[in-house]
Amino acid sequence: MIEYYCIDEIKGPLLIIRGNFNPKNGEIIRLKSRDGNRITAQVLETAKDVIILQSFKKLHGIRKSDVSVEFTGDLFEFMVSKKLKGRILNGFGNPIDNGPVIPGIKKKIEARIIRPSQREVPRGLITTGISSIDLLNTLIKGQKLPIFSGAGLSHLKLIGEILKNVSKQDSLTIFGGIGISYDEYNFINSLLEKTGILSKGIFFLNKAIDPVVERIILPRIALTCAEYFAFELNMDVIVILYDITNYADGLREISSMRGEYPGRMGYPPYLYTDLASLFERSGIVSGKKGSITQIPILTMPNDDITHPVPDLTGYITEGQIILSRELEKQGVFPPIDIIPSLSRLMYQGSKGLVREDFKFLGDLLYSSYSKYLNAKKLKLISGIEALSKADKKYLVFGDAFNDTFLNQKKRRTLIDSFDCAWEIIKLLPDFELVKIPTKFEKYIR
Repeated sequence: MIEYYCIDEIKGPLLIIRGNFNPKNGEIIRLKSRDGNRITAQVLETAKDVIILQSFKKLHGIRKSDVSVEFTGDLFEFMVSKKLKGRILNGFGNPIDNGPVIPGIKKKIEARIIRPSQREVPRGLITTGISSIDLLNTLIKGQKLPIFSGAGLSHLKLIGEILKNVSKQDSLTIFGGIGISYDEYNFINSLLEKTGILSKGIFFLNKAIDPVVERIILPRIALTCAEYFAFELNMDVIVILYDITNYADGLREISSMRGEYPGRMGYPPYLYTDLASLFERSGIVSGKKGSITQIPILTMPNDDITHPVPDLTGYITEGQIILSRELEKQGVFPPIDIIPSLSRLMYQGSKGLVREDFKFLGDLLYSSYSKYLNAKKLKLISGIEALSKADKKYLVFGDAFNDTFLNQKKRRTLIDSFDCAWEIIKLLPDFELVKIPTKFEKYIR
């Protein structure tokens, strides 16, 4: 192929080319320096005679006059194979576990379009072993259910518990660590070594010091891999992406370098569309036996749920699980705040698959816990003497709910979660207990 010396400017990981070359958007470009160093780049944008490339490596110390450009005509592709199970790869899909390169089928990583007419309604339970999720914010096959956390909260420990528990099921887990710190990287590697879950999944890890473009490519590779296992090998696939905020920050950094007009808080105006292109790759397709379920995890800067990343994520996904700093301080794990948390598909997707008391018990727990929070506020304002007998009962119920239901030291089955919840229901005021339908009284005896 012909090599051109046509680079006009280098800005961080971006290269600006001038000339009438007409490459495709997303086309892979090979760069070669005079000393023989080879770098891969990708076409970000074309406009008249200006082409913007995004390098897959850092370009420190490279002069524009020393680099040649070769147009390949190819788009970014990833090799998918059954042999990916049990492997650890970087954000570009290259092995980092000292194992061999994996041969397979080349797949383009761009979004696979699933027409609305091809989609089936998500149905079927995925149990995580976490009572506050399984019973109150149930995860359904084909759903996209994010976890909203904050800096310093125990979301990484929660990820570990979910990974361990779902690996016991007949499904494949794909984990994508996006822009993670060294501590997080070491935690995940330690988890894989100690628990044996590596053989049940595929792990893509991208560190914060890696090129920012790797953050953008990683979730697309992970989802391309998920589509292969789900829709070609008929497997149920669970994709966990952490941290979506790091992904959005990577988009913002590249957008700023490109000189684009910023949106809210400097994020690109197309942030919603970009996030949707990731989240909407989950689901169940008619005629296919597999499914893709997504659990995106993001940290909210300053615990601000109105920040653009959690705000837009909430519009695209089917609910959210929110971690509470107050519960974290009380030593509750996982510190899931059930009041603002929601799974919009839990009843529709689990109909006929769970016990008859599923909805009634969930509604009663939510209602009673809300009354506990009101009684707790009243106690802070007026003191314990101002509380009625019923309010004091709600306080006892709420404290027990936090200590024995929300707080978990080991995995619980769904039946264990039901039993634990009914034990706590016994602590409610008598006028609440008499409202329990006769057909459910057998669970409270």
